Amino acid sequence: MMTRSDSTNSLMALWGQPLALLVLWRQLKRHWAVATLALLVLGSAMSVAYSSFLVRSGTTERELLIDDNAALNLEWQKLNLEQSAMAEHSRVESIARKQLDMKHLDAASERVVQP
Repeated sequence: MMTRSDSTNSLMALWGQPLALLVLWRQLKRHWAVATLALLVLGSAMSVAYSSFLVRSGTTERELLIDDNAALNLEWQKLNLEQSAMAEHSRVESIARKQLDMKHLDAASERVVQP
């Protein structure tokens, strides 16, 4: 005695692909709730994988930005140190004496100019 699956298999062998699609369509119509749940589970799995990818990308970008911030803070500290060294009064006075031949005036050699 031939079962239903045997007859389906023999019909598929006779008719080929289109019959297999027809059988699949009938099964999907009969078990639409299971097919819908399967699609929902597949969609959920894909969204979890995508959100995981986004989190990893964001974490990597955050780490790069933290490294850049540390480098910029270090450069800022060096520039502040350099600025304070350049603006130091004794350094400015030393350059004025050596390069511009300037000196402190005493009260006797001071002249006041009236506008």
